[in-house]
Amino acid sequence: VVLATRQYCDDKVAAEINKLDGKQSVRVATTAAIALSGLLTVDGMALAAGDRVLVKDQATTKDNGIYVVAAGNWTRAADADASIEVTPGLFVSVEQGATNADSIWQLVTDAPIDLGTTGLVFEMVDGATGVTAGTYRSVTVNKRGQVTGGTNPTTLAGYGITDGASKAEIQQGSYNTAPAGGTANAITAAYAPAITALTNGMTLYVRTGSANSAAAPTFTPNNGTIAAKTIVKGAGAALVAGDIAGGGHWIELQYDATLDKWVLLNPANGVNAVVTHGQLLRITRYTTAGSGTWTKQADTNSIFVRAVAGGGGGGGGITGSNQAGCGGYSGCYGEKLITAPAATYAYTVGAAGSGGAVGAAGSAGGQTSFGAMTLTGGPGGQTGLGSLVALPTGSGWDFTCAAAGAAGHADSTSNVHAAPGAGGASPFAGGGSGSGSTTIPGSYGSGGGGGPRTSGIGYAGSAGGAGYIEVWEFA
Repeated sequence: VVLATRQYCDDKVAAEINKLDGKQSVRVATTAAIALSGLLTVDGMALAAGDRVLVKDQATTKDNGIYVVAAGNWTRAADADASIEVTPGLFVSVEQGATNADSIWQLVTDAPIDLGTTGLVFEMVDGATGVTAGTYRSVTVNKRGQVTGGTNPTTLAGYGITDGASKAEIQQGSYNTAPAGGTANAITAAYAPAITALTNGMTLYVRTGSANSAAAPTFTPNNGTIAAKTIVKGAGAALVAGDIAGGGHWIELQYDATLDKWVLLNPANGVNAVVTHGQLLRITRYTTAGSGTWTKQADTNSIFVRAVAGGGGGGGGITGSNQAGCGGYSGCYGEKLITAPAATYAYTVGAAGSGGAVGAAGSAGGQTSFGAMTLTGGPGGQTGLGSLVALPTGSGWDFTCAAAGAAGHADSTSNVHAAPGAGGASPFAGGGSGSGSTTIPGSYGSGGGGGPRTSGIGYAGSAGGAGYIEVWEFA
């Protein structure tokens, strides 16, 4: 049986407690390097023998640590005077002081620590940072997220902003005025700093050198970097010659992102009147066989579409007979009012039907369409006297109609000449015809004329007319 003395037990307990990271509080903490001897005044507090002090600002950091004040040389505190008691994460509270009162400090030096040899670094983890309570527009924050400084700047420079425009520069328009380069109808300008992107509503001023002559001049504020855009005026209207006044006049241009164009705010000939409801804005016509896409204007609220399919070709006359060819039928015609049009419609203009060769029928015209609405091409005329066939039809239109080609004639007396049938007329053009050895083709959806038969010789029928589309746009 081993019997321990009371003193041994007390010392053993104290030694184990001293190894803990949480240390007994100190009265003050230093704010600068000090002499480690004598009864000093630290952080505004006059010290007495026996006071505990956190020394953290020595020039030689190995001398930092927790000390006990004495009239002579100070000694390290009993709970922090051995390497085993001074370990990473050690923390201690400070009781008093003008700067460090009621703060908590932590040893941030990593292991291994050899007390008296290893430099000791302490950081405040809680407590006042010296910043007065209040509202600040600019603050300084340390690595622990603590506010260590705060100011209320009243200038851009105070916020560290170096690229802001001064009041004088704004008043002088230094950044949005420039002389014109390029040509009268392809204007360029160079601004400082350089403009690298366009924003909706951006307004620039240009001192021009000559008046425009084109209806769609262009402008770029940074040639080679920003693509040139068309210049328009009120409601996207085209310019007229002289809207951009020359001879050193200033023009005001505003970028409209919806139009993707520059709007001239001060045209010399005046801004177009405001578009009123129901006003006719534009008529678009498609007269060539083929397909494409129609796109409405920004202010369009309704459209009226008129169209016709391709006309059928006329039938050929018959050689050795007394019969001429029949005329081709017109393509189907249609009308449609659309009060809430889509932004775009695909369209197809029907091709013309070919005229029939001698003794052969003409071919049918091609279908015309606008969006989902369709119109059937006119049937080709038959050879000889022929007979009537069904008229072409349409789908999706408010109104449709078509015209048949006339039948060919026969010469029952002299066997010299037989008149061909005329092509069916469309609302846009009369039908084709023929006389003697000559035939006249149809146009804009009408049927081609039948082929004549003269002096016993038959002739080919004429071609029908290609289809046609007309789109009226209203505000």
